[in-house]
Order: sequence, then structure tokens, then C-alpha cells
Amino acid sequence: MNNIPNERTGKMTPAELLFNKKPPLDKIRIFGKKAYVHILREQRGKLDNRAHVGHVVMYLQRAKGWLFYIPKINKLIPSAWEEFPESKQVTTIICRDPPTAEPKEAGQSKMGLPFILNTLELGNFKQEQTFTFQEKTVEAMMAPKEVIPKTYKEAMNGADKAEWAKAIDQELRNMQRMDVFEITEKMSDQHLINGGWIFAKKIDNITGDIRYKSRYVARGNKQWCNEEYKETFAPTATFSALRLLPTWAAKHKWLVHSFDFTAAYLNAPMDMDVWIKPLVGLVVAEGMGCRLKKALYGTKEAGRCWWEHLSTKLKELGFKKSTYDPSVYFNTQSGTVTWIHVDDGIVIAQDERVLNALKENLSRSFAIKWKSGINTIIGMKVRHEEKGFTLAQKTLIDNIITANWNGKKLQVTPLPAKCNVSTTPEHETAVEQKPFLFIIGSLSYIANGTRPDISFAVNLLARHAQAPGLHHWAMIQHLLGYQKPMPQVIPQQRMHNCGLGCKLGWGVFPFNPWVCDNSTQLCNHMVL
Repeated sequence: MNNIPNERTGKMTPAELLFNKKPPLDKIRIFGKKAYVHILREQRGKLDNRAHVGHVVMYLQRAKGWLFYIPKINKLIPSAWEEFPESKQVTTIICRDPPTAEPKEAGQSKMGLPFILNTLELGNFKQEQTFTFQEKTVEAMMAPKEVIPKTYKEAMNGADKAEWAKAIDQELRNMQRMDVFEITEKMSDQHLINGGWIFAKKIDNITGDIRYKSRYVARGNKQWCNEEYKETFAPTATFSALRLLPTWAAKHKWLVHSFDFTAAYLNAPMDMDVWIKPLVGLVVAEGMGCRLKKALYGTKEAGRCWWEHLSTKLKELGFKKSTYDPSVYFNTQSGTVTWIHVDDGIVIAQDERVLNALKENLSRSFAIKWKSGINTIIGMKVRHEEKGFTLAQKTLIDNIITANWNGKKLQVTPLPAKCNVSTTPEHETAVEQKPFLFIIGSLSYIANGTRPDISFAVNLLARHAQAPGLHHWAMIQHLLGYQKPMPQVIPQQRMHNCGLGCKLGWGVFPFNPWVCDNSTQLCNHMVL
């Protein structure tokens, strides 16, 4: 009340009369107002929350910021780094075009009939696209959102708690069956790391069925180096090796099978002594802890332990590791080659009996799902045709286009003819770097996997990711417009004799005018 003028004080507030200074009305907040108070980086871990939920007590006139009460730690904390929920918009519609300032007519509502009648033009398809986009945005806002719980408490209090409970129970049974940890008495000074449940819904690309999945993940960032882990490196497979196996199988008429390891990491023994706190949802007596016997997800060495364990098992079966790609293994005696990416893999062989024998041998050591042929692998759809195989990342491409393309024009080339991609001039408006980097990174992954025809365009635009301008954004939109009409047009697995004692396949393309970099006058587009 001291900050509100009245009849006795006139235009001055009581606080101004008392302190001879105008009160900072823009800094005043309602007592007890909810706020998020920033936690300094040095006061929190890597995976800890970045803010406390607090309540405003008072504005600090002699210092910068406010005084907050934090119920979780029962303390009063002064801070100038805060965020009040009411200052955030509930929904933000992101314009896919770089924003441009347009004058507004005073006193005219955009929802009024006069404005609409005077604005609409017959044959203006750009406005029609804008209205269509706005309608879809409103429909998306009104549609029920699928919520994935972030904590065990959220999962048990949500609408799908029965399904999540089944998923947790299944994962606990898997961990018990695979002897992942043992519950034993811990020493008083024993270092224990904690963890949490991670939840996800997995949709089958073929049947559309939804599977509820859960994993217990340890907080490996809390492990002590040289005491609880040492080596952490584990190689990952390459796209080029993935394409090589189906190409070879198509050329020589070999058989192709695919497989998937169930709970892969939990098969590998730990190489050092690591303890974790009792799992959330697991009843354990006081003074007891869980000593890990297998590589739990999230631990620093989990990936390396699984890779070494799998390599040892394959070596026992007669496989040798490729010197080119450590995730490719071959058996010269049986004529078998396998490619493995973490827990997914494909294998090619001349004889069905050899594949069945490999399946039987692997099943003795691992829980494995085996398929004759290959339909999907690491998010790619694979189609077997008479001439060979085609790979497609249609879902990923569609998601990128839906989120980032302005929908203006379809294109027939990745870049405009004779384009000049230069640095952003000082007078030109720069665009936001984060969405530009996101699109470039996503398209780079697609180019390496299934779309080598966009490799040059992506690499060229990536050179200007540090300070992108409007003309760079326009070229991104051009590239997305090129992706839209043919997200499944994949180069066939054809073989070309290069005359150098080897054969080049998949991704050797003829010269195109848009490939030329005008800044260097060099044509440098070739993908193997």
C-alpha cells in the first residue's frame, strides 16, 4: 500500500515521501510469488537442476535482486538471477521466415472484419499458406499432448501408471536375471552413486504398436576417475560399412539377416568396483548398497565393457575384427561378415546353415532377437529390390521439414544455380545461430546416411554456421524444399568400375552445375 498514491499524498506515493526517492515499481513482486532461482554452476552437478523453486520475500534496495525463500532447503537466498513464470508466454509460434518489421495501423484489430476484407487478396497463395499454417498450429495446440514422465514419481502418478509399472517390473526382472548387481552391506565410507529411471515409448514402424520402455540409468558423472573407471572409449559403426554389407550381398547373392541384443550393456561384466544407491522402487534394508557386477547404463565404462565383451565372444566363434572399422567382424572359414552398432546388427553369409549356427551360438550367451532379412536398422528403412537394397530416412527427413521448412517452393537442386555463398555482410541482418546449426547437423547426419546428393550443399553452408545471414537462411530453405518432394529417392546400390583395380559403389554422381563453389571454382562433390 505504501507504493500506491492516495488523496493525502497526491501524485506521490507514501514510500516516496518517506524515503525521498521513487520506489522501483518494475522490481516489485507480490509477496510469496513463485520464482525459479538460478543455481550457480559451481554449486551444482552436471545433471542437477539448474534452478530452485522459491518464493519472493522482498526486493533488496541496497543490492541487486530479490530475497527468496527456498522451501526445499529451508533457506533465504538473495539472487538477481531468477525467472518468474508469469513472464513466459504459454505458447510461442515460431515464424519460419526471418522476422521483418511491418508498420501497424493504429486502432485496427486483426480479428475485425474490416481488416480481413481489406487485407485478403484473391489469388494470394502466400497468405493462404500462412493461414493454413496458423490453423495447423491452433489444431496442434488444442490436441492432447503425449507426456513422457521424467521421474519415477511422475510415472507412478500419471494416467499410464499401470503400463509404466509393468515396464519397470520387466526391467527389474531383466536386471535380476542377468545378475546386474548384488545387494550387500556397504562400508560406512563407501562411495555410492545414484541414478534414476528413464522412460520412453517406442512405436513399431510396421505395426504401429506402442511399447512402454524403462531403464535405470546411473549418474556416471559422479564416478571417481582411476578408482571407479579408467578407459571409456568404445568405437561406433560407420554408415559406409553399413552400406558395404548389403552391397556385397546384393552383388554376390548372399543372404542377409538382422538381429538385436536385448539389454545389451547388462551382459557385460564391470572391470572396476562401482557401488550405486538402492534403485528407486526397490525395497532394501538400511545400511545396504548395490554393488554393480554388470555394466549398468549411464556408467562411464558401460559402452567399452559391452564392446570388449562382445568382441571376446565373437573371437571365440572365429570372427576377426576389421582393421578398417572395429565394429565389423568377419569369419573367413564360414564366409560370414557382421556389422554391429551397439545393440543392433546385420550379418551376411553364403549359406543359411551358417547363419542358423551363428544365431544358435550367440543365443547361448545373449538374449537376442533374430530376423530373416532386414527392414529397419538404426532408424533407417531398408528395402530389398531385385537390383539391390535402398536405404531411406523418411521419418527423420519429414520431421526436419515439418519443423523448419517455410513451405514456399519445391526445388529440383540442392542449391540455386551459380549461387554465391559468402560471409554475412555487415549491413545484412543475421539470423539466429541455434536453429541454423540444428538444421545443418540434422542434414549432415542424413547426408552421411542416405542422401549423399546433399553432401556438398550441407558442407558449403556449414562453413558459415558461425555467423549465418539472411541469404544463408534462404539457401537452407532452398535445400529443405529440395528434400520435400523426394525424401525416399535413394541412390541404388550399383557398381561402377573405376579402372583403378577397385570398384566404387553407392554415391558416385555425375557433375552438376550447382556443385561448383564459385568462391574457389572447384568441384569437390564425390561420396563413396
